[in-house]
Formats: sequence, structure tokens, C-alpha cells
Amino acid sequence: MIKKSLSVWLSVMVLVFSSISIYADDVVRGSYFLKNIVIDGKNAANYELENPFLIYHDRLYIPTDEQTGKLMGFEAEMDYGKRILKIHGTDRSAAENAAQIAPIYDTQNGTVKNNLESVTAAARYDIEILAYAAGTQDTERAASVADSGAKTVDLGGLPVLEADHTVYIPLSAVVSGGVFGWSACYDACFGVCISTDPDIAAGSFYDAAQADRVRGLASYIMTQNKSLTMAEALGMVYYFETYGKINGVEPQLLMAVANCESMYDPHAVSSSGCVGLMQIKVSTGNSYGFTEEQLLEVKPNIEMGSIYLGEALQAFGGDTVRAVSSYNWGIWGVKSGSYNTRYAEKVLSKYDAIDSYLRDGGYI
Repeated sequence: MIKKSLSVWLSVMVLVFSSISIYADDVVRGSYFLKNIVIDGKNAANYELENPFLIYHDRLYIPTDEQTGKLMGFEAEMDYGKRILKIHGTDRSAAENAAQIAPIYDTQNGTVKNNLESVTAAARYDIEILAYAAGTQDTERAASVADSGAKTVDLGGLPVLEADHTVYIPLSAVVSGGVFGWSACYDACFGVCISTDPDIAAGSFYDAAQADRVRGLASYIMTQNKSLTMAEALGMVYYFETYGKINGVEPQLLMAVANCESMYDPHAVSSSGCVGLMQIKVSTGNSYGFTEEQLLEVKPNIEMGSIYLGEALQAFGGDTVRAVSSYNWGIWGVKSGSYNTRYAEKVLSKYDAIDSYLRDGGYI
């Protein structure tokens, strides 16, 4: 009896592990999408989304969660048993769509809902995506996919990503499938524009002036640190932009501080124990939860610098000169009056130099 039970148990375990090996997934990293996301003319800040848009294999992946569904006009249902993701276009009027979306934008208000980090995900090649146009009924009785009113989305060899029970799909595959009438366009200096209205081209939402300004800022950074690539400089610009918005600091002011402190060298280390782009004192960073290793990375270093400057601006009622002076003298040093404004003047001079570069180069 024991041998029989053991045999049955082993058979079950073989079956279980066989099924795992058949559908084993690659564990991958989806990079956080740092640039603009404009959906039907409105900017959806990625850090304000429960599940951020990601980049994987140079393709933009969108989460199929409820929040993104409301923003883009779809509802998604994942059948894990059949390994089928069903995406239904919602049949809403423009007014109804606006009513659905408004609460999402209204409740964001700069609230950070994710950590702006890459996401670990399973790359699933065994999932089929069925797209249903608005008004199409999904029925189990249909003899075929075509009969059900669905269209199989051609992923072109790309996987579906799954992270924490959220399924991500490549935007390009859904757009090219044509079921929903979506269009999308991308610019390296601006980001992605998406239109869910078949009568409005996504390109109409592109902001050329903003893209030119970002391109100019990245170009300026590269004049100060010639070892940087355009991609690296653009990444810095968008971290300055993002953390500036989050912490209430003008992004160009953060850029000017970094210019003075390190000439945009993320590996800069001073003899006084300051490290990274914004030359954060390690002990100060530690008190905010940042390690020395983190402060030598672009993202956490800019985050820490923006937090400190944001707090200084609050402490001094928005007085830029005193807030910037405190970056060099410390908040208590400025409050006690034992400081001078030479450092602030140097930073503000760099701020003006950035402005001049943008104007002279025709970027603004």
C-alpha cells in the first residue's frame, strides 16, 4: 500500500514538474519608461500609475490592469487555465470616456505610486491574446476565434510579461492589429503619444517644443561631460524632470546644481565624502535611507538631491538663494546666518548659462 501510494505521489510530482518545464518562463527585467506618456491628449505621469509602463526589447509594454484600461478604453481578462488574455474594447461615448478618466487624473496630484524602478517579470510565450472590438460579444459557443468576433493579436515573437499578477502587453502589437483603431507614435526626446480615437492621429498630441527643449538640455549636459552618450544625457534630463516635479524643485535648478557639483559625472567622489552627480554627502544620504553604492547611481543620486533641495525650499518659503545656499552650508547654517551667497550665485549663473545655451541653439 505504501509502495502504491509512493508511486502515485511520484507520478503526480513528475506530472507537475513536467508541466512547469513545458511552460517555464524566462525571468526578465522590464525597464521603467521614464519619458512622457500622452494618452488622448492628456499626460499620464508614469510614476502616478499603480503599474508603470515598461520597456522590454526596445518595445513599450502597457499593463492591462483596471487603471490603464480606464485610461485607454479597454477591459482585460486573463484565463490562466487556457493561457488566453482577452481584451475587450469598451463601448463608451467621448463624454462617458472623459467621465471614466477624470477621477484617475484628479486623484494623482503628484502622488508617487511606484518606485520608478525596473520590474522583474516572467516572459510568457505561451499566452494568446484575443482582442474584441467594442460591442463584440465574447461567447464560448463560437466554433472558432473568428466566429467569436475576436481577433488574435500577432505578437511577432514578442512575449507577454507577467509581474505580480499584472499582465503586460506590447503596445505595438495591439496597435498594428487594428482591432481598436488605436495609433501611437514615439520620439526619443519626448516619449510616446497614444490615440484611442480612430479619427485622431497620435502624432497630433506630440509636443515638438517640449521635445526640442529636452533635446537641448541633453545636448548641454554632453558639452559639460563629453564622455556621456545622448541616451545617458536624456536619462539624466528625465530624472531631473521627474524628481523635480515630485519634490517641488524646478528641474533646471537641479541641473544647475549638478553642473556645479560634478559636471554631470555620476562617478565623481570628493575628498570630503561627497559622491555622485549632485555630490551628496554619504552620511546625509544614509540618513535618508540611501547607501553609498546607490548614491553612485544616477537615479537615486538625483532623487536624494531633489529631496534635499525640496525640503530647503520649503524651509525658506521658496527663497531660491537661501535654499541653494543651504545645499552648500546646510539648512541650519543658513538659518543661523553664518553663510554667504557665493555658492548660490555660482549655481544661478549655471542656470542662466543653460538658458543661454537653449536660446542660442534654437532649442527654445
